Amino acid sequence: MLSSGEFTKGADDLIICGPTGGALVADTCLNTQRDNFSRGAADGPSFAISQDILNDALFNLIMSAALQLGFWNTTVPVDTTSTHQAYSFASHRTLILPYLTCLLLSIPFLYFGLNSVRLNGVSATQGGFVQILMTTTGSKTLEQAAAAGCLGGDENVPEYLKTMRIRFGELVWSETDRDGDGGAVRRAGFGTDDEVVPLRRDVVYGV
Repeated sequence: MLSSGEFTKGADDLIICGPTGGALVADTCLNTQRDNFSRGAADGPSFAISQDILNDALFNLIMSAALQLGFWNTTVPVDTTSTHQAYSFASHRTLILPYLTCLLLSIPFLYFGLNSVRLNGVSATQGGFVQILMTTTGSKTLEQAAAAGCLGGDENVPEYLKTMRIRFGELVWSETDRDGDGGAVRRAGFGTDDEVVPLRRDVVYGV
């Protein structure tokens, strides 16, 4: 460590000035000659101290201490902001009229659907093959008419099958359809007018 007034000549006669009198202040940013290695450094350190420089030095000191000590913490108030989408209609009629109209139009269909479930006692499976199988395989007339178009395709469907009038109800079994005990399975399904009768709520079907 060099004391005040001690200088070292290096290559190209550059002069290096170290800490003055053992103090490290000359090796800080307060010394404007800290990075000056020319012969002008022989005049000694030149200090420039201002409020901004002192604030920067204090900030660097605090941040260095907080990083090295590892237990620096503080409590600060934090505000959180949550965003929500909101829609504003210039005219309430543009919102109320379309939705109210759709609601009023759907109420009759909802009523008929719920009333049908009440009258039938059960609900049907939409678009299911099993549902079609269970409700269309009991009619002998339908089976014979459908056999003519078993290959599929609209061109193979017989005309009398397209114009045949069918209804859903309790299938009427003939004596040849009864089991060995003389009983008959009560079955609901599609058939022609002479094959079905209206369903009854007090009858259990399928057994």
